[in-house]
Amino acid sequence: MMTAIDTNWHNNEKTIIQMTLQDGWTWDNLYDALNTVKRMAVSVPHNNLGLIFNMEDTSYHPSGVDKHLSRIINNIHPNVIYFMMVGTNFWLTGIHHVMVDVNKELAEYHRLMPTLDEAYRFLNKKLSGYAKSS
Repeated sequence: MMTAIDTNWHNNEKTIIQMTLQDGWTWDNLYDALNTVKRMAVSVPHNNLGLIFNMEDTSYHPSGVDKHLSRIINNIHPNVIYFMMVGTNFWLTGIHHVMVDVNKELAEYHRLMPTLDEAYRFLNKKLSGYAKSS
């Protein structure tokens, strides 16, 4: 059974963490998932990670994003050097634009991707060579 937000390593090198959001997720679910990301980030010897925030299969979102956005940004572990938001829904696109408009530095490492495949390609290219194979 999948939880409201499923958080896992995407690859064996443990350079990409994927959070997949399901219909009905809550802000508490998101903060729990970000805490899981923090535990995962400190469990590996390298410090250059990509995080995928996958909303490809859902357009659901709880209300109150204005109250949570800066807290979410500040809760992303510093070892995450690329943050991908995946999906094409209007809400996600709007959030991305607000984030990079408010903080221009975010544009360097924050990307909005329409599909998981595009996010994987981008991260695999950017993160290749950061992790030593086990």
